[in-house]
Amino acid sequence: RIERISGGYQLLSLPEYHLYIQRLFNKGKKVKLSRPALETLSIIAYKQPLLRLEIENIRGVECSGVIKTLIQKELVTIKGRDGGMGRALLYGTTQRFLELFGLNHLSDLPKLKEIELLMNNGEIAVEKSVETK
Repeated sequence: RIERISGGYQLLSLPEYHLYIQRLFNKGKKVKLSRPALETLSIIAYKQPLLRLEIENIRGVECSGVIKTLIQKELVTIKGRDGGMGRALLYGTTQRFLELFGLNHLSDLPKLKEIELLMNNGEIAVEKSVETK
């Protein structure tokens, strides 16, 4: 609706639509992820469902804190339990993950060979770490 306010006019929404409009604005919030979070998320996206132990074996470091953060940001969810001893949790990505990265399906993720090709052509800058003793 249009209302006259302070010598001018404003476009205002009806109060009953407040909740829906607020949800639209909240969807636009940017999600900031650390490098460890991005690494963990990419491992989960490509190899899901998988155990925390499998993620840690790939990354080489403990990941429970990073996984907890990804769950809080609704990018990762618990997909079930492993059938083995201890019945460990299996992790996978969520619908929010697909929306955030603009994917329709997990199959839309770039293939590892495509990423490797882009890196070899110099289209993707790769950071190289230098070890000092």
